[in-house]
Amino acid sequence: MNNLMNDSEPKSLATLTHLLIEDSKLPPAMVIGDIKPFKPSQWRKILLTGASGHMGIHFLSDLTHRGFDVYCLVRGENYIEVEKRMKKILKTYELTVTSERFHLILGDVSKERLGLVETEYEALTMEIDSIVHCAARTNHMEGYVEGGDGSLRVQNVFGLRNIIQFAADYRTKPIIHASSLLAGNQLTSSGHLIEEFPTIDNIGDDIKSGYSLSKFVCEKLLAAATEIGIPVTAFRYSAIWGNSVTGHMPLNKNHGWSLLLSCIRVKMFPEWGYNGIPIMPVDVAIKISTQIFLNDDAETGVYNLTNKEEATEKIFEDVVQEFGIETKFVPYGEWKRAVFETVDENLLAPLLFLYEETEVEGRDVPSARLIGLHPLVRTENVEFAELSEKLKRNLPTVESILIPTTEVIRRHLARYFNQS
Repeated sequence: MNNLMNDSEPKSLATLTHLLIEDSKLPPAMVIGDIKPFKPSQWRKILLTGASGHMGIHFLSDLTHRGFDVYCLVRGENYIEVEKRMKKILKTYELTVTSERFHLILGDVSKERLGLVETEYEALTMEIDSIVHCAARTNHMEGYVEGGDGSLRVQNVFGLRNIIQFAADYRTKPIIHASSLLAGNQLTSSGHLIEEFPTIDNIGDDIKSGYSLSKFVCEKLLAAATEIGIPVTAFRYSAIWGNSVTGHMPLNKNHGWSLLLSCIRVKMFPEWGYNGIPIMPVDVAIKISTQIFLNDDAETGVYNLTNKEEATEKIFEDVVQEFGIETKFVPYGEWKRAVFETVDENLLAPLLFLYEETEVEGRDVPSARLIGLHPLVRTENVEFAELSEKLKRNLPTVESILIPTTEVIRRHLARYFNQS
C-alpha cells in the first residue's frame, strides 16, 4: 500500500495498515432490527445523502419524478438557506423535482445519529424504507486522515458507518452506495476488476490516494453490513461527466474535463501511453443505477459501472478536431511545460504536484499520483471498459442506455463552445 502521505498522515505503513483494519470493522454490538427490509416495489420513502452534489442532485430529480418521497440529509444552519441553495443547484443543472416529494432534513452523516436529536432520529428510522448514500468528500489530493473532522476518513468512512447504523436501527433498510472503480484493487484472470467486496485479507495493496483508500474501506464496511443482514448494492462508478442531454459539466468538479480543456488551449495532447478512462454521463449512471436497485429481482452486491469503451487521448483528439481545432501529440515533458508555463487561465495549476514526471521505459510520463489513474493502470491486461456479465444479466437493456464515448465528449464540447 503506497498511500499519499503528508505531515498529518501516519508515519509508517504498519500504523496506517492497522488503522485501516480497525476502520473496516463495524461495532460488535451493531445488530439489525426486528422488522425485515421491504422489497423495492414496497418502498415509498428514501433517505438521500449528498443531495447537493453532482450525483446526488440527479438522484433527487430522478427519484421524485418516479413518485418517491425523498428525504435529503443536508448540512446547513437553517431550512430557508438550505432550500435556497438546493433550488440554485437544481437551476444550475437544469433539473426539476416534484416539490411535494422533496423533503429537507438538516443533519450530517459524520455525526452520531446523523446530527439529529434523538426523537427526530428515531422517527426517521421508522419512516425510511431505503437509503441512497452519495455523500462523500472527494478531494483526491488529501491523505486518508488529513483534516481532522473534515477528513476523508471522518466524512467518508465514519459517515458510512453511521449510515449503516441507521440502516440497522428499527426496520432494516437496504443501502445503495455510490462507490468508485478506484475502490477495486484485484483482477480476474481475464484482466477485469473483481466485482465483489474486498475480502478480509485484502488490505488495499497498491491503492495510492487517500480518497481511494477511503472508498476501499467503505466497501469493507459494506461487506460487514451484508454479514449482519443489511441488503447492500454498491455501484463502482467510472469517471462521471456531465449531463448527456444538456451537456452541463461543473467546470471546477471534474479533473478529466479540466485536463481536456487545458489540452485544447495549448493545442497539444501528451504522449503518455496509459490506459484510457471509461467516462459516463451522470444522468446515464443514475438511470442504470435506479433501474437495477428498484428491481425486486436484481442481485445486490457490487456492480462495476463502466462504459463500453475507454476515452483515450486519440479519441479526445479526434472529437476536438471536429470543432476545427488542430492539435498534435507531443512528449509529456513538452506538453507539461506548455500547459503550466504558457496558459494564463490554468485550470490545472492547483494540481501541479500531481503532474510530476517519472521515467518509464526510457520516456517521461506523469507520476502515478495523477488523478484518474487507477492503481492497476499499468497492468498490461487490465480491462476497465467492458460491461460485466452481472450488469448485463440484471439490466439486459444496459447497452441501449449507454452513450458512445465520442458522443459524450462531443455533447460536452458543443455546450462549452456555445457558451464561450
